[in-house]
Amino acid sequence: MAQMGAMGAEALWNAILDRLKTELPALSFNTWFQETRAVTVMEQKLIVTVPHEYVRTNLLERWVPTIEAAMGEQGCAGMQVQFILESEKSLFAEQMQATSYEETGLMSQFLFDNFIVGDSNRLAHAAAKAVAEAPAQAYNPLFLYGGTGLGKTHLMHAIGNYIRRNNPALRILYVSSERFTNELVLAIQNARGRGDDANAAFRRKYRSVDVLLIDDIQFIAGRESTQSEIFHTFNDLHSHNKQIILSSDRPPKEIPRLEERLRSRFETGLIADIQPPDIDTRIAILQDKAARDNVRVAPEAVAFLAESCENNVRELEGTLTRVAAFARLTGRTIDLDLAREAMKGILPQRTRQEMTPDGILEAVAQAQDVTVEQIKSPTRSARVVMARQISMYLLRELTTLSLPRIGDLLGGRDHSTVLYGMDKVEKLMATNTNLRQQVYDLRRRITGE
Repeated sequence: MAQMGAMGAEALWNAILDRLKTELPALSFNTWFQETRAVTVMEQKLIVTVPHEYVRTNLLERWVPTIEAAMGEQGCAGMQVQFILESEKSLFAEQMQATSYEETGLMSQFLFDNFIVGDSNRLAHAAAKAVAEAPAQAYNPLFLYGGTGLGKTHLMHAIGNYIRRNNPALRILYVSSERFTNELVLAIQNARGRGDDANAAFRRKYRSVDVLLIDDIQFIAGRESTQSEIFHTFNDLHSHNKQIILSSDRPPKEIPRLEERLRSRFETGLIADIQPPDIDTRIAILQDKAARDNVRVAPEAVAFLAESCENNVRELEGTLTRVAAFARLTGRTIDLDLAREAMKGILPQRTRQEMTPDGILEAVAQAQDVTVEQIKSPTRSARVVMARQISMYLLRELTTLSLPRIGDLLGGRDHSTVLYGMDKVEKLMATNTNLRQQVYDLRRRITGE
């Protein structure tokens, strides 16, 4: 018989448990089999972990013939069962390493090594690396959130790939919330009319792992059965000190129709956000992709593409792919003119008419609950000073005004005051999530993006 990986072993063991559950009293099943977990199959042996030595002794003395007969019914005649303690799993690390990416759900190309770190994602990256290096010891759960295409999925796969490479005895499973829901629905449908516990095999699959990664958790909102299953899966894994990593497009408190009991559990670990990358990070992302794809790009073309795509890393990388293809088809080098030609009609036409200095000041004043007159005045109250400094930051970022011109616009302040205000906002945004979100929201409102 061909060797199986961890997930193949798990499917075989689950089938055996389903049979035993119908033949044994609930007390006996729960006492001897409830805490067992399949590890792998190697050398015609199904390796199964048990929680205690006395459980192993009882299983060896009383249940081996029944288990091996059940394996024969599953097409595995001649296979034996071997029970090991949880502490002995490391002995099978090499075999566990052979588990395919398809079985774990991981994508091998997403690594920490090719994730570009900038101010917008530094916290999320550091938290992800800490979890990968010490699963269930650093932050549990780890909740990553941010907009589409900013790198949440990349970091989740990077965590799984790092653990798989450095701690191969651990069982890892990555799944989207949509797939989790679909598998649950299918399990319920398959069990109807048979009197089975609809979710027995499903639960064993998701509660037998050491690291569970669920992407786009916001999509479970409003789905009662899915939320209930995730709630109990979360509790089971967390109580057994297993690592949980979740991602969403927003923090738990902003996910509509999410049950309060789930919201509170999601918030017990670390919540880390990923914001749109700044211009320096976008340039670094493009330079890294160009190097990986062995594409030569003029610095001016890189800067043009970085300035043209601000809010989505996936789209940013896509612009370089398009430009490189255009260059190959036309036999030209990638300079600024070619980049502009290749992206003509693709990049959104920006209308800076609405981004007048007065419009920016009005938007800031409204958001900060002050008046434009106060922003321009000598007033030194904390709220007004913060609104004034945010105005300096946005005026510099969204217009071509010089520092002295911005100072004139804000009541005759000199350029050093404007520079100080801009630097103050940038430094605060690096550590203050709420302020960073306020500024990003203001920017999107002003630009219409």
